[in-house]
Amino acid sequence: YGSSTLSGTYYSTDIDVFLPYVADTNYFGEAIASGDFNIADDDNDDLVVSALVTNTDDNGHVYIYNYDSTDWGDGTIDNSPDDTLKSAWSETDDRGEFGKSVAVGHFYAGLNDDIVVGEPGFNYAGGHSYDGRINIFDGESIYNGSGALTYDNFRDSPAEIDHSIEDEQFGYSVAAGDFNPSTTTCDFDDIIVGAIGNPNDAGGQTDAGRAYVVEADNAAGGGFLDNSANTTDIPNPDGSAPTGDQFGWSVSAGDFYDDGVDDFFVGAHLNNTSRGMVGIYDCDGTSITTTPTDIIDGTDDGEEMGRCIAGGKYSGDSNFVLALGAPFYDNATFGNNGRVLVATIPEFSDISVPAVFAIFIGITVIWRRKKKKCR
Repeated sequence: YGSSTLSGTYYSTDIDVFLPYVADTNYFGEAIASGDFNIADDDNDDLVVSALVTNTDDNGHVYIYNYDSTDWGDGTIDNSPDDTLKSAWSETDDRGEFGKSVAVGHFYAGLNDDIVVGEPGFNYAGGHSYDGRINIFDGESIYNGSGALTYDNFRDSPAEIDHSIEDEQFGYSVAAGDFNPSTTTCDFDDIIVGAIGNPNDAGGQTDAGRAYVVEADNAAGGGFLDNSANTTDIPNPDGSAPTGDQFGWSVSAGDFYDDGVDDFFVGAHLNNTSRGMVGIYDCDGTSITTTPTDIIDGTDDGEEMGRCIAGGKYSGDSNFVLALGAPFYDNATFGNNGRVLVATIPEFSDISVPAVFAIFIGITVIWRRKKKKCR
């Protein structure tokens, strides 16, 4: 649970706070993240939870739960959402899957954290389906200076970045990190986006997958340009037979190489007879790299290594630790036991596959680095 004060095994009966599903929703808890959106009101992180389908408009919603000193764990739990994010898409005949992925970063000027929401089922052009898009919400619009909610600005005015490749599912996964820091202006986070259905135009392989880095407009004080400007394509690095790899199923970010610049990670869980693959991209602060610096390959057919990715640094340890979920790994006795592969940067000098394993836990954790923010 991320705390040195906890030890042993914990079950759902030991949890202090349950967030019940919101009425008329399905798949509540599809994606989660945390960030401080009402910083003028308190200095605590708030919780973001998505529900992939709602009965009211056949698309997903994302719910914001504001944490304060009287909530969660003191016997007076407020487990009702404080605000709701909705897709601006008016189409109700098809599911846009708004909320399939969520991430928190610093995309706009101000001290508040901001939110990006993936909507991979969005139909961009007539006759197309599942082109996908991402929606970026300015966290400063959630609360005004008095701490009161400003619903309309937050809910209805996201920046939208669309893609027009049919069945690409742009926005299936999202993560935030500062991959190309500015040397002259304030730094804002960029976004790594997974698109698992991309056909790999060079070879025409179905569901090869692709990722994209959408760079923030540092010179303009944050925010993003139009759909094509400041976007870098990250192709599937397996050029041999990537059909069905679904590269971009998982993405994450963090300073893996410990050079002060965030790097990004992209998983292809079905690569090479579903052994799985994760590409690690070392960003040098001058440009976005499109070729992985290192690749970690799964070793067992069907284990789907890279289905989820998380990482961070332990206290007092300068090495970034990368954890890769392989939920369908078979041990010597049972099938689908699963495992987690844990890697640190020194391991790549002497072995190709990490040698530390743990029991797979079916929870994807989003790691978010605290960073300097610009007003």
